[in-house]
Amino acid sequence: MARTDTSARLQIDGVSPAATATPESAEELATVLGRAAVDGATVVPVGGATSLGLGNVPDRVDLALHVGGLSHVLAYEPADLTLSVEAGATITSIQATLGEHGQELPIEVPFPDRATIGGVVATGFAGPRRLGDGTLRDLLIGASVARTDGTLSKSGGMVVKNVSGFDLARLMHGALGTLGVLTSVNLKVLPAAKADRTLLIDGDLGKQTRAALAACRFPLRPTSIEIVLTGAGSRLAFRLRGTTSGVDEQTRELRSFFGVEGLEVCEQLDGAVSVSWWQHLLDHWGGEPSDRAQLFVRVRPRRAAELLCLLREAVGSGDEGDEAICAPGLGFARLRLPVLVSEPGLWLRSTQARWLGATDDVVFESAPADAKRGVDVWGRSPAALSVMRTLKHELDPSGALNRGRYVDFL
Repeated sequence: MARTDTSARLQIDGVSPAATATPESAEELATVLGRAAVDGATVVPVGGATSLGLGNVPDRVDLALHVGGLSHVLAYEPADLTLSVEAGATITSIQATLGEHGQELPIEVPFPDRATIGGVVATGFAGPRRLGDGTLRDLLIGASVARTDGTLSKSGGMVVKNVSGFDLARLMHGALGTLGVLTSVNLKVLPAAKADRTLLIDGDLGKQTRAALAACRFPLRPTSIEIVLTGAGSRLAFRLRGTTSGVDEQTRELRSFFGVEGLEVCEQLDGAVSVSWWQHLLDHWGGEPSDRAQLFVRVRPRRAAELLCLLREAVGSGDEGDEAICAPGLGFARLRLPVLVSEPGLWLRSTQARWLGATDDVVFESAPADAKRGVDVWGRSPAALSVMRTLKHELDPSGALNRGRYVDFL
């Protein structure tokens, strides 16, 4: 039976759920969701509660629907490189299961001990490894989804090249749980890397930018390339993963290239130390400081150098705690800025407008609720908005799931 608690402890942008439920099977979850929808309730699916600040401020939350009771491995075929797992399984537990067979899910997320696979799919999170390994969407081959009519829908299977049926699994990626609640996912997995190395380079931002963009064009490009900016300066980080001989060869190539560019590796990290450095970076940017807003900004990769100049100006001219991180090869960046306490809403609107004028897209990943209230934190309305509205109406006609929290207040 689903465990129900009317003294909800968590909050979504300062709004406490009237009740919480933790079903212990997919069928129970679908039943609870269906009843809530019939009652006109607003439902927020909750995984590890690591990204609750993402999305618009809800008017109310009647039910927080936890998927933590669904955490089992349903099927694992190491020889076929496929895994089926319930949506409440944590990333750490999944990686531990795969690690026993020398395999891995090629993603890394903040707070993996708490983050669930269903939550990572729903938020569409992609960390620094996106450059070399792609996103979780690329690994989805099937899913089971609870719908607001109380039924379960399935798509895909356990075959990597399965092309039958509607691709419901990938539709759920990045939809913030507004179309259905994932109960399980089928994934393709990969052999784990034998070596993991990080090269850190301090110095001139212009040289770092040119080196980062040039390295993206190498035949064997690094797994991750990030530039971290603070008031104290900038640091370029390259991550290399693969066979021991392959990583050694990449290292020699990069060190030679850096010398030509007038850059020098200040630190080399290997193995667990390298892994820990990137996890610390992820956890840092996965936090939600109460007095700051975190922006995700995007440009076309050819404008990456321009974006880095904008970030340098924003960080260098602001408070001591202002900071940014940029993936030049992808044209993605995150920026943390202090919120104007006296007029938080006005500050957020003006900041959003300023960055929308300078970049292709801006999303406020987190900010104090007083600043976000009444603002669509997702930035520009996408070209496919009418299609998104149609899908929302078809899959969640009562608007029960994460009501108003998604793009254009869907």
